[in-house]
Amino acid sequence: MKRFKFRLKPVQRLKEALYEEAERKSIAQRMVFEQEQERLRELFLRKGVIRGQAAEFHRKLDFVMLDLVRRNEIGINQLITAQELRIEEARRQLIRLQEETTFALKEKRVFEKLEESARKKYQKEYLLDQQNKLDDFRAVNILNLGGGDGE
Repeated sequence: MKRFKFRLKPVQRLKEALYEEAERKSIAQRMVFEQEQERLRELFLRKGVIRGQAAEFHRKLDFVMLDLVRRNEIGINQLITAQELRIEEARRQLIRLQEETTFALKEKRVFEKLEESARKKYQKEYLLDQQNKLDDFRAVNILNLGGGDGE
């Protein structure tokens, strides 16, 4: 009997490669998402520093510098808003890539189950073939032993 060969092995390898690629993309997007979040934290820290400077200039009644710091705060607020939008887009992409990874993993598992089923079917056929050969061998031995005793 021939050795076991899964005919869908090339497709299975393709599904595995698609899963690995989707997983790599998802990991890369997670890193982008975390970097964007870190940038937002840095902007909030800068905003805190600017507010501290504004409070200091307000105490000193340095209205020229206070005006400058407040304009800087407006700019930081705009940067924060833009960064929040980038984070939201990165989050959407991350979710989409995670869904693609999950789908690719499901497809990969389907082919693993198909291979397992095919292997079990092959083993049953192989065992049946071996049993048939053993039965044939026993039948030949019985005929040979029976024929030798009767003559």
